[in-house]
Amino acid sequence: AALGGADPYNTSIALPATSEIAVNYALTGAATNIGLTPYKILEAVKRFEAAEVDTEQEELYLAISPRQKLDLVTFVATAPNDIWAKIVGQWLMDSQTGKPTKLMGFNTIISNRLFTTGPASTDVRSCVAFTKSAFKVSPISQRLEIDKLPTKRHALQIMSYAAFGAVRVKDEKVQVIYCDESP
Repeated sequence: AALGGADPYNTSIALPATSEIAVNYALTGAATNIGLTPYKILEAVKRFEAAEVDTEQEELYLAISPRQKLDLVTFVATAPNDIWAKIVGQWLMDSQTGKPTKLMGFNTIISNRLFTTGPASTDVRSCVAFTKSAFKVSPISQRLEIDKLPTKRHALQIMSYAAFGAVRVKDEKVQVIYCDESP
């Protein structure tokens, strides 16, 4: 819903182009579709800072799929002496031990629910970098029911139901990183 969609109660508002990191973004070399690299993550941080987002005070999050985690493993394996490979490698080792650490300042969320676009041969996943204050959550409806249970010595049973909605409130605090997933 935060990226737009056809669900009820939604009015889709596209992100500005300045909030999208292209699938072919590379620090150097020819522009070709690539997966997640530390350079795409650094570009997201750079764009946050250019938009006056206080990356020191804000809680940063990066939602990626397991395939993007594999992309980072591949980066570490192919560039073992790169300083960013060492940082990412340490994050990968820490995540295997269950020790919570940040990846280049981001709390990471591994999810299979991120959008994929394009045919199977050119799958592009939309990974999302955002700050905690970029979204607001609001209850759409709430219901509370209290019943007495005569079969349980008149104990009270309390049930609560709620539906919540989320909305993006600050475009500059959201970056979509497009990552190629083709084989």
